[in-house]
Amino acid sequence: MKWDEEDHIVEVICTDNDVKVDGNVLNWHGDTVTVNVNGIVLKFKKYKTNLYVARMSGMEFTIRM
Repeated sequence: MKWDEEDHIVEVICTDNDVKVDGNVLNWHGDTVTVNVNGIVLKFKKYKTNLYVARMSGMEFTIRM
């Protein structure tokens, strides 16, 4: 599902250092959510109900939807 409406904002949390930033949902398909965080695209995979996890550059990021 692509987002045709206004930007959908989610809070992205880095679990390594507890930094929180907002990200724009670009795409949501099945158990994968693609989010743009300050120009960097992260692909989150469903981990548990309403919890999605992405990893990049040795760091872990989470969102709740």
